[in-house]
Amino acid sequence: MKNQHQQPQLETKSSELYIDSGGSEGFCSSLVYEPANISEFQIGSLYVVGEIKSTSKNCSYLINSLASIIKKELYRNPKRSALDSFETSLSKANNYLGDIASQGNVDWIGKIHMACALFSQGQLYIAHTGAARILLLRNSRLTCITEDFSKNENTPFPSKTFTNITSGPLLNSDRITLATPGLFNMLSLEEIRHAISVESCTKSIENLGEISEADDDAETSSIIIVDTENFPVLAAEQNLDKSATIEECSAQSQKNIPSAIKLSLKDIIGKNTEIFSNSANTSSPIQVSKPSVYKKTLKDTKTKLLKYLYSASRDGLNLLFKYSQKI
Repeated sequence: MKNQHQQPQLETKSSELYIDSGGSEGFCSSLVYEPANISEFQIGSLYVVGEIKSTSKNCSYLINSLASIIKKELYRNPKRSALDSFETSLSKANNYLGDIASQGNVDWIGKIHMACALFSQGQLYIAHTGAARILLLRNSRLTCITEDFSKNENTPFPSKTFTNITSGPLLNSDRITLATPGLFNMLSLEEIRHAISVESCTKSIENLGEISEADDDAETSSIIIVDTENFPVLAAEQNLDKSATIEECSAQSQKNIPSAIKLSLKDIIGKNTEIFSNSANTSSPIQVSKPSVYKKTLKDTKTKLLKYLYSASRDGLNLLFKYSQKI
């Protein structure tokens, strides 16, 4: 039975800002990772900001190492749910910190400020440590959705640096801001709200950059701003004729293909053959079978096309992409 009231999915756009104070109070970094293939889309998009308030050379690599560990483990097993993958990746990060502490590298303890966010299929999963914060701007109202763990008088145990995951649904036109403490030492929440209440995440970042340039006391900071917007999803095609040719199937499904994507099945096997061939590291042409089970993971393909295919496979328009040596 077809779903006549299918809701559009959300996609994200992001922009980053690194504020360099020119001082030597610590090390700061950020990571934005968008899925590179179909299986990674099931996990989602990863955003990380981090800072370590230590000038020790033993600590200079920690933020980048943690971000790398979290990213690698997050996408390692696409059969896990997004939440399970996020929990496991944070556990790996905790184990890594426990290991280096046991080796005598303890200068970083109590000095890490890090925020991680995973956006997956309309849900936001967040975790943080220290005074890094995550803000939600919705309907012109700015809310801090994380606590300031730096006010905790107890020194955190290294292997329990990341302890809690919070999750909740995002809506169309939400704006998420991840930032290290320097932003909040420079601006109040109301000042931040005013700076980012503009038409796009890119313009928000530009505003914060201009403010920091004019502030001689601005501290080194990493900031990521993420916007959500509706992404049209293909309606399920439960009544497709399984014996139809690919051209006939294309005609049947054409009315359900979002105009914003401007791709039909004919476009996929025609104009985009080169894209698929390059992504699969093969010079062989690609053929599309009759609708069956979508099996092939396509790597390093344009994001819009990946989203189109992922939506199609989830909504019942399932295609099997095959390689053929025949020209």
